[in-house]
Amino acid sequence: MNKPYIVCHMMTSVDGRIDCAMTEHLPGVQEYYDTLDALDAPTRISGRVTAELEMALPGKFEAKTAEALGKEAFSKAADAEGYEIVVDTHGTLLWGESAEDERPLLILTSEQVSKEYLAYLNGKHISWIACGKEHVDLKRACEILAAEFDVKRAAAVGGGHINAGFLAAGLLDEVSILIGAGIDGINPGFNLDKINYHKVIILSDADQDGMHIRCILLTFFFRYMRDLVNAGHVYIGMPPLYKVYKGDKVEYAYDDKELAEKIAKVGKGYQLQRYKGLGEMSADQLWDTTMNPATRNLTQVTIEDAAKAERMITTLMGDKVEGRKEFLAKYANFNKHDEFMDKIDGKEGAING
Repeated sequence: MNKPYIVCHMMTSVDGRIDCAMTEHLPGVQEYYDTLDALDAPTRISGRVTAELEMALPGKFEAKTAEALGKEAFSKAADAEGYEIVVDTHGTLLWGESAEDERPLLILTSEQVSKEYLAYLNGKHISWIACGKEHVDLKRACEILAAEFDVKRAAAVGGGHINAGFLAAGLLDEVSILIGAGIDGINPGFNLDKINYHKVIILSDADQDGMHIRCILLTFFFRYMRDLVNAGHVYIGMPPLYKVYKGDKVEYAYDDKELAEKIAKVGKGYQLQRYKGLGEMSADQLWDTTMNPATRNLTQVTIEDAAKAERMITTLMGDKVEGRKEFLAKYANFNKHDEFMDKIDGKEGAING
């Protein structure tokens, strides 16, 4: 088989973790890149998740038509000594121009990729190889890399799924591991089979402060007990933000949109209470709205897109201020008007807010 010589190059913590968001904080990061350069492997291979976190533009390619390529093909947009190869099975990542880069992009996809996505890559002057009916045929892709792109040496640099894919396909010739001077500590002895409770419910106030607390706790579970989230054991308890009542008629609303519906349901002469926090509720109210399994409102926490979740948590909850400032400057609305007093203007009743 004519293929490139492929080295799997990884950096790990002392306890064997290769999570990039963690290893980048360990002593030895610069040595990782120095060692990578010393391997004389000008072509680098990354998986979709790693590329989405570190290389691709935000967003996801949405094809207007679902017509798949349905055959093996390739397009060579640039000649180079080395390429930045990204395995993107279905063709979803967004890119800028790369033809003039030192290592131009080269995307590996399956034959299920849409023709529309390949046209998008062609418009960006990005090379691509499509091979494999359902999944990328890594062996065949390596043959095309050697024969058509003259790739002689390449380094598989992650993440774990793509490294394991090359290993399972028998394509790795060498493994290079740099051990960073640190311990990750995630999941020490954590065993899903030994959990005592199958619902971990985060319960906090319904206002913005409560939302912030939920974000902090979710970050903890995402970083240190992600298996618990992946298995569907983490939930958010949703306490009401408003109580709308008239006489014996009581309705609870969980957001402003639902509040309008509840006001209409209760009718004229309603009274309105906005809860600052769970502590304002009586024991009976807390039980009925938030804790009673028959009536409570729970939201199961899921991770639909691990790369997007990783990027957002790293940006918003990480230790780098610049990314967080950029995000807030772009998306935060510091002039939002609190319409609560408008809703109760001229009314009498229990107004605690």
